[in-house]
Amino acid sequence: MEYWKILNLNPEPWVVPQFSVGKNRKTGKAIAIAGKNLQLAAFQDAVKEAVGYLPELITGDLRLTFYFWRRLDTYQGIGRKITKNAVDATNMQKSTEDALQGVYFGNDRQVRDVRSVIVEQAVDITARIVLHVENWYLFNPDEIPSHIWAEIEKQDTIFDITALQEKNRWPPRV
Repeated sequence: MEYWKILNLNPEPWVVPQFSVGKNRKTGKAIAIAGKNLQLAAFQDAVKEAVGYLPELITGDLRLTFYFWRRLDTYQGIGRKITKNAVDATNMQKSTEDALQGVYFGNDRQVRDVRSVIVEQAVDITARIVLHVENWYLFNPDEIPSHIWAEIEKQDTIFDITALQEKNRWPPRV
């Protein structure tokens, strides 16, 4: 199974939501309440609409690849022109991957291999996301160079994992 999709959307990064203080209804204690980022929610809704719902969610482990072309929009602020900042691949990946839950797959815990490529971020480009979803079958140990595998094996012989687990108990025994 393999899906390719071109989304004519400007990628939006995931951002930490605004928080406010509220009260727990049962205890009356102060609690933090995360607000909804309306711009992020609108982007995720647009992703869902653009990819379309599959008749049946993809099951099993997945590999996702995202290719991002992000237009850095300019708008008029108070007294000056403002251009959006370039953002990192991880936050664009997070917002887009979250939008695919319930549309292509049930939960992003199914994603075993994910890659994001920022093809371009600039003021004068055509914004888009190219999405590639496929089944993930096996880890290829050849992805890790042999000298790193040798180092891993050395570390495994140095550390007695069972002894470390016995020492690392919480709460500590007195």
